[in-house]
Amino acid sequence: MIICHLQAEPKIFFTTMYILSAITLPVDLFGIYCIIWKSPPIMKDYSRLLLIYQICVTVTDTWTNLMFIPVAFFPFPVVYHAGLLFSRRYLKYSYMFITWLCFMVTTMGAVVQLFAFRWQSLLMSNHPLRLDKKLVYAICVIMFILFNSAVVIAGFTMPNRREELMPTYIQNFSCIGELIDQPGIQYFSLDDYRRLLLVVTIEGIIVAGTSLILVYLTFRSFRFTNVTQKTMELQRKYQKSLVLQVMVPIIVVIVPGCSLMLAGAWSDILLGFSYTEEIQVIGNIFICVLSCHGFFGTIIMVHVNTPYRSFAIESIRRFMCMCTFSAKLDLRRRRKSENQVQDVGLKTSPVNSS
Repeated sequence: MIICHLQAEPKIFFTTMYILSAITLPVDLFGIYCIIWKSPPIMKDYSRLLLIYQICVTVTDTWTNLMFIPVAFFPFPVVYHAGLLFSRRYLKYSYMFITWLCFMVTTMGAVVQLFAFRWQSLLMSNHPLRLDKKLVYAICVIMFILFNSAVVIAGFTMPNRREELMPTYIQNFSCIGELIDQPGIQYFSLDDYRRLLLVVTIEGIIVAGTSLILVYLTFRSFRFTNVTQKTMELQRKYQKSLVLQVMVPIIVVIVPGCSLMLAGAWSDILLGFSYTEEIQVIGNIFICVLSCHGFFGTIIMVHVNTPYRSFAIESIRRFMCMCTFSAKLDLRRRRKSENQVQDVGLKTSPVNSS
C-alpha cells in the first residue's frame, strides 16, 4: 500500500471561494448594469452581444465559487462538490460538473460571437463574405447547441463508479481511506473521463482557433476599408481593446482549465508521485483562478470602454464624497456632544452654584 495524504475538507479553499463569490458577483453585476444603462446608441448591436457574454461569465463565476465549489482529489479521479446546490449528496452522474462545463462552453461561444460581429461590421455591404445578421445569429445558435450537446452526451457516459472503484483505491492508497465517510464522493473511470476531456479539448481548440482567425481577418480588413487614417487608427484601437477584453479572460480559463482536465485524465501517470496533498492544493488554486474569470473580464471591459470607465470613475468619486461627508458629519456631532457635556459641567460646578 502506498502511504499518502489528502485534505478531505480543505477549509482554506472553501473560505477563499466564498470570499471570491462575495467579490466577483458584485463586480460582474456592475458590468451588466454598465452595459444595459451606460452603453451609447452607437454600441447598440455590440452591447447586446457583450451583454450575453457578461451574463454568461456572471453565471459561470457564481456557479463555480458559490453553487458548485468542486473539490477534486488529484491525481485521483475522485471528486465531490461543496456548494450550496445539492452539496455532498450521492449523484449517479456528475450533473453539477456537466452543467459547469456547459456554462464554460457557452461563455467561450459568446467570445466567438463578439469577434464575428466585429469582423462583419468592418466589411462593406457588397463584400462576398458579408453575411446577414440573422445568418450570423443562426450559426452562433447552432454552435451553442452542438457544443453543449457534445458535452452533455460525453458527460452522461461518465457515471459515478464508486462501488466499483473505491475498494481498489482503498486497497492500494492509504489516503483514499480518509475519504470513505465523505458524503457525496464520486469515483470516475479514467477512460470515461478522457472521453469527456477529448470533447472539451476539441471545442476549446475550435473556439481559440476561430477567435484568432477572426482577429486576423478583422485586422486584415483595415487595409481594404476606405476610411480616413484617423478613423482607421480609432478602429484599430477599438479592436485591440476588444482583444484585450476577451482574450485575457480566455487565457485565465483555458490554461488552468486544461491543466485540471489533463491532470485528471492522466492521473494514472501522476500516481507515481507521493506529493498528493500538494497536487490537490495546486488544483484548488487553479479552480480559484477559474472562478475569477468574470471578475477579470469585467475590470478590463470597464477599463477599455470609455462610457463604462467614466461612469465607474464618477461612481467612485461620489462614493468617496459620501464617505468624506459622512465622516465630517460624524465629527461635527461628536464635537457638538462634547461641547454640550462641557456646558452642563460648567453649569453644575460649585462656582456657578454659589
